[in-house]
Amino acid sequence: MAESVVSFLLNQLATLTQEERQLLGRLDENVQHMQSQLEFMRASMRDADAEEDGDPQLQAWVKQVREVAYDAEDVIDIYATICKSPCR
Repeated sequence: MAESVVSFLLNQLATLTQEERQLLGRLDENVQHMQSQLEFMRASMRDADAEEDGDPQLQAWVKQVREVAYDAEDVIDIYATICKSPCR
């Protein structure tokens, strides 16, 4: 009887481990995608910063991109804080 409980727990742990590997794999893909998008945005922002003066639409776009970047930074900080002990 005790052996069956231990076997059940081992199976559950194996399942959880596999699910976490899959989750981390998808997370890695998402982080890489976000990184490439941010690199593109950075290049666009360099051009926009040079031409921003006098163009209200461009100024609004730059403001929105900055806000999104700050939001993304907050999410990354939260994730890093949460994962310091359980993820490593």
